[in-house]
Formats: sequence, C-alpha cells, structure tokens
Amino acid sequence: MIGCLYEVVLHLVTHGELVNRGILHGPWLPIYGTGCIIMVGFGFAGCLFVYGLLSVLKKIYGRIPDKVKKRIALVLLVVFLVDVLVSLICPNMGVGITQIAA
Repeated sequence: MIGCLYEVVLHLVTHGELVNRGILHGPWLPIYGTGCIIMVGFGFAGCLFVYGLLSVLKKIYGRIPDKVKKRIALVLLVVFLVDVLVSLICPNMGVGITQIAA
C-alpha cells in the first residue's frame, strides 16, 4: 500500500492531477503483493542456500591463516573507503538518476 501511495503522490506532485494507479477499486495493486511474495521467497531460499553451505564455508574459513584473513579484511576496508570517497567527490547525479526529465 505504501508503494501505491508513493505512486499517487508522485504523480500528483509531478503532473498536478490525482489518479488511481491501480486496476482494482481502492489502493490495491496486485503487482506489489506479487513482488513482496517473490522477494520473501527468494530471501527464504537464499537463507536456506547459505545455511546449507555453512559447514563447507566454515571448513574453508578455518584453513585460512589469521594473517591472510587480516590482509583480506584490510584490502576490503580500503576498497570500501575509496568507494565512499569517490561517491562523496563525484556523486551519481544527472538526468535519469536525480533529475526527472519532464
């Protein structure tokens, strides 16, 4: 229902007219319910997949020396910080990202 309200308000603000964005009477859009069920299903399947791999991943992780784990963590931290810095210096802006073409 939040998605439906968002769409109606967005259309009202951008075009200045109130419209019913759905095919049913009221603020009910079947696409949001379907999307929610699909997302929950994929989330549950992903959790089962990771749970199934847990024992294998624990064995692999246990074989990696602590020195290598620390180096990998440091490299990933540096990559993350560089990404944050680049995003702050030149953020993603422009038509299609932050500006809505009229």
